[in-house]
Order: sequence, then structure tokens, then C-alpha cells
Amino acid sequence: MINADETNFTSSTVSRRRVLQALGAATLPATGALAQPIRDTDAPAITWSRTYAPSAGRDSNSHVLTRTIVALDNGFMLAGVAGGIGSRGWITSVDTAGRERWQQTLGVKTSYFVDGAPAPDGGAVLAGVTNEPPTSTSEGHSDPWLVRMTTDGDVDWMRTYQAEKAGGTANAIVRLSDGYAVAGSVVDSSHEQPWVAAVGKRGTVKWHWHPAPTDRKGQATGIAAIGNEIVVAGSESPATADDYGRTEDAWIARFTRNGEVVWRRQFAGEHGDRFGALAPHTGDGVVGLGRRSFSRTDDGVGWLVALDATGETRWQRTYPQETYNWLRSIVPVGDGYILIGTRELVDSTTRGAWGVRVGSNDRPLWTATYTDDAYTRGFDALPTSDGGLLIGGDHSDDTRSMPRAWLAKIGGNVSESTGQQSGDISLPTAPQWTEPFLAGVGLGAILGGAAMHLRDRS
Repeated sequence: MINADETNFTSSTVSRRRVLQALGAATLPATGALAQPIRDTDAPAITWSRTYAPSAGRDSNSHVLTRTIVALDNGFMLAGVAGGIGSRGWITSVDTAGRERWQQTLGVKTSYFVDGAPAPDGGAVLAGVTNEPPTSTSEGHSDPWLVRMTTDGDVDWMRTYQAEKAGGTANAIVRLSDGYAVAGSVVDSSHEQPWVAAVGKRGTVKWHWHPAPTDRKGQATGIAAIGNEIVVAGSESPATADDYGRTEDAWIARFTRNGEVVWRRQFAGEHGDRFGALAPHTGDGVVGLGRRSFSRTDDGVGWLVALDATGETRWQRTYPQETYNWLRSIVPVGDGYILIGTRELVDSTTRGAWGVRVGSNDRPLWTATYTDDAYTRGFDALPTSDGGLLIGGDHSDDTRSMPRAWLAKIGGNVSESTGQQSGDISLPTAPQWTEPFLAGVGLGAILGGAAMHLRDRS
């Protein structure tokens, strides 16, 4: 059935099995074949997908979510959260076909991982939040948390930060030549403020930054290493605001490797703006992925802004939809990007992982919603060496009971069958974008921070 949807392109919803059969593949071969590179004109189908959950213990019958995907030498490490109230950090290692090697949970209650970066000698450093007390007699409270995991699933080192503060988060991490840079928040002067730190290869703090106490509250939620500097993004609002984000403003700042602020740009829109992820742009510039007017009905619109190395805006564009949607991850592909998040289908309560391919001029080239025969959400993405893309999030049936961590590969080479070969995806034809799609040219988590919670109905 052919339907015209709200973004002025023609799309058809087809079964993934039918797509493979049309390509001459009634069943998935065991060897790499049917390469489907990420193209500019066509959305790739799901090559394989898998779900994961702890097999035993208190987390085995709870919600599990993939928040981050980290590349390893011979596979990937997934990390996120297991459980609702009283959650713990969840980690698993998988091979290149998504087959699980090992799995474990870490941390005391209300612990979770949000982001990760590859370690130079293998394994990964994961960033998140824990209530782990610094000593056995200390009262537990939320702290920024880094954990270095080996490829075999051992904890090499574990650190919490800003223990003297009333709370904090580690929301994003990026690898540097001599360690890592982390973005998050600390609770200071009774409200949450952005926090940025550089740490060595074993997590020792080299420097940290947060603004002097003001009448503003906020978080740093995205980070990128660009050239010889670090770029951080986030949002802030009046400290006394309790208006569901209507007064929240987005910001991007550039730091030297020594922690000095080079420039900081504020984006003051209406009804709440927020950045959630960053990616490099040409000429040492940066692209910020976020949300505009998210306090409005259906949580506003996806928003992409490109800045040059001096912080001046090159271009910006929004991506409105008629249904709920939230873009969370940005991946450089070719001369553009793929944006990953979650979108609700038209005339349905079903949601699927949502991908948008944009070109170098910020215009969408294709878009696709991957439901995988159920209710799925997309939180992170990672390119694969064979031209495909991994999408991580969660997967549940229509009742949304006990969602499981989810990993799907779109495009690339078809690997061995996983036993989960079906899924409905929205495969569009060439888009027909029109100028009214451009919104104004004026001037993001399952668990939020202590003082400023992300308003997200996902």
C-alpha cells in the first residue's frame, strides 16, 4: 500500500522478509553477501536484529535498554540500563553478528550507563550515573561514573566524581589522545549546573569546569573532540523554572585541551530548545543535533545546527513530523549524516526506530521507521566496516511490557541468521522536499538529572 506521509515524500510499508525475497534471498545466507551500503537515495532494510536481557537475578524480568554502542576489535560492547526504579548499569559484549559473548550488571540501585568510548588498548570506558557511595559510611547520592571494561568483561577501574557535591551525572564521553573528556552535570548551590572534565587513561582528573554559581540550572549532554579542542553542548534554564522546559535554552561551547573556554554560543528560541549530540563538520566546525520547541505538543521538532570553528552559524534546519518523534544520535556518513531516534507511526500508537539521512546541505535524502514487527526505540547508532549501520535501543510488543535491549543492523553484509528476521519498515522513494519544510531560521534519557529532568514522552 502506498501512502503519502506528512513530510511530503511517498513511502511504502513492507515486510523485511519481502524485501529480502525481492532481492533473491528467501533465507539469509551464512556468509557475508547482499551488501547494502548506506546510499543517498534509498533507505536500507534491517539486515539482522537481536534482543538482550539478563538471564538470571533481580534484573532478568525488567526493562533493559541499549543506550550506547562501542566498537571493539572483533565486535561491539553495548551498555545501558536494566530495571526501572532501582536500576543498574547493564553491559554486554557481542560479535559482529550481534551474538552475545557475555553480559553483566554493575552498580547499586539507580545506576545506569549513557555513553561509551573505545579504550586505546581494547575494551571501553563507559559513562553514566551511580549512587555508589565513595566510602562504606557515606550516604549514597548520584555521581558521575566512569567504568573501564576489558574485552573479557572484567572491570579494570571504576571511578566516581564530584563526591562532595549533592549530585551529578556523566552524560557523554569522547576519547582523546591522552585520555578522555566527559560532559555532564553537578548539583551546586542547590541546583544542577553543566560539568566538563578531562581525565587520564585511568580516569584521574586533569581539569574540570563548571560555571560559577548563577541563577541558571542546566546540563552538558553532548561532547566531541574536534581538531585540538573539545566542543560541548547542553541546555540551561532559570534556576527557579518549573515550566516543563518552556524557558530552556540550548548552548554550545568550545574548550581548549587545557579546559579554557574559547567561545560559547546560546540559542534562545521559544518553548524550549536543547542539544543532545554533536558531530564534526567541515573546517573544524561542529554540528549539533537537538530539539526545538519541545515543550509543545508532540515534543517539538528535530533540529540540526552547523557552526564553523569560530562558533558562527553556517546553517540550521528543523525536521517537523505530525507524530511524536525524538532524534538522539548523529553519525557522519559520506558528506552528510544519519540521524537516529524514535518516531510514532501515523494513525497508530506503534513507535519505531527512526533514521533520517541528510546530505551536506542539511536536506533530507531519505527517512525510514524500523518497527521490527513490534514497538522499538532508537537511542544510539554506529557505522560498521561493511557500509552498514548499527542501531541500539529497546524492543517490546504492543503492550510495551518488559522491553528488551535491542540491536539491529541496517544495510551492510548479511551475516548469519539470528532467528529474528521479520520486521516492518517504512521504505520511502526519493523524497520530494519542499521549501515550507524549513522551519524558522532564528535563534535529551530514560533517567534525568536531579534538578532538571529531560521532558521526553518516549
